[in-house]
Amino acid sequence: TSCVQWNNTVKFMLNDGIDTFYEIGHGKVLSGMVKRIERRANISNIGDFESVLAYASNS
Repeated sequence: TSCVQWNNTVKFMLNDGIDTFYEIGHGKVLSGMVKRIERRANISNIGDFESVLAYASNS
């Protein structure tokens, strides 16, 4: 097994100009982890299938 490079991956994305993240599914664990790395990150939580459909129809 190998360790997950979560911090490095999120920091790489931030350095590349990505400032908006989407967490699809129940809970906000990953959102919280991103916020600990960068408090100014924009995070949307999409928790159920209806929300996924609504988001997709607005994009």
